[in-house]
Amino acid sequence: MMRPRRRSRSNLYIIAAVMLVVIVLYLTTDAGGGVQKRKFYQTTATKLEEANIAAAAAKKEAEAERAARRKERFRLSQNSAGSTSSDEKQKDEEEEQVVLTHEDLDKKVQEEREKEKDWGSSESEEFEEVSVAGRKKMSRPKPQRSKNTVQEVKDEVEQYLSHVEDEESREETSGEQEAIAELNDILKRAPVIIFSKTYCPHSQRAKKILLEDYKIVPAPFVVELDDHSLGVELQALLAKKTGRKTVPNILVNGVSLGGSDEIAALDREGFLAEKIKSIGGAVIMEVNKVEDSSE
Repeated sequence: MMRPRRRSRSNLYIIAAVMLVVIVLYLTTDAGGGVQKRKFYQTTATKLEEANIAAAAAKKEAEAERAARRKERFRLSQNSAGSTSSDEKQKDEEEEQVVLTHEDLDKKVQEEREKEKDWGSSESEEFEEVSVAGRKKMSRPKPQRSKNTVQEVKDEVEQYLSHVEDEESREETSGEQEAIAELNDILKRAPVIIFSKTYCPHSQRAKKILLEDYKIVPAPFVVELDDHSLGVELQALLAKKTGRKTVPNILVNGVSLGGSDEIAALDREGFLAEKIKSIGGAVIMEVNKVEDSSE
């Protein structure tokens, strides 16, 4: 007796669940008008309609702008055609003027030839081809120079060159001026100056004789030209003032004694100390040869 009741209850539950599902589907689908009545649906539909209207208006404006551009291009093409025709007319007029100019030039050439004949010009007069307006060539007599023209030009060139040499001899460059000031400053440091270069064996020979083999008071001052900022300028200035272009160059009171060969020869002959004293004068306090301790 209990089993039929359980079945009827279960059937009721199933029927109720089915009815609930049907009601929910009805309320959430277009059949019940649920979605279309919602606010977000109506808002979206309104926005889409406005967008379609705006797109149609923009399309019309673009078409109108394109039509205006086509009209403007047509107008410009008409104007350019008119200007081209006027340019062609102007070109024709210029060509006529050029032709007239050619005729005038020919007449002038003939007149010049007649004048030259009257002046006694020779029949072997040379002619040259010249281009007129880049279109036509014609011959005309070469300009004749007077007999004095070449000599006058030569004299002018020589005069100009002599003027340039005078200017160069009077004017010294800034580097030479600095070298002169530096040389004057160096000559004040000691009566005996040795202009040398560190790598030069002849300079080393002269320095050994003057600095080691002799006792000179005041001691000689050494200037290494390869280490000096104005070494090139100083060497050029020494060559100009002393006539000696190489190193070493030994100066006593501004007078050059020569290089290593001259110093070695004076030392060998026993005249080096006397030579230095005679040129140095009273500023040289002592010049004596150092005795060799090995002897």
